[in-house]
Amino acid sequence: MSGETAYAATKEALDAFVKTFVVEVMEKGITQGPTDLGGMNEEWKQHLLLNFPFGRIGTLHDAARLIRFFGE
Repeated sequence: MSGETAYAATKEALDAFVKTFVVEVMEKGITQGPTDLGGMNEEWKQHLLLNFPFGRIGTLHDAARLIRFFGE
């Protein structure tokens, strides 16, 4: 992978950042995972819930809280 050092370093840095950031924002009630923007049916929600830690689907309110968090 000659010539891709900057790409590889940046990719690893972002990976480390995201893993750390997720823990910090979870303490504030902000989670990662799917967000229902109004188009998810209950069957799909139940399928998704099995794979995410808080046992719920994100809402538009959650997205707004994240935007506010970044604005502070």
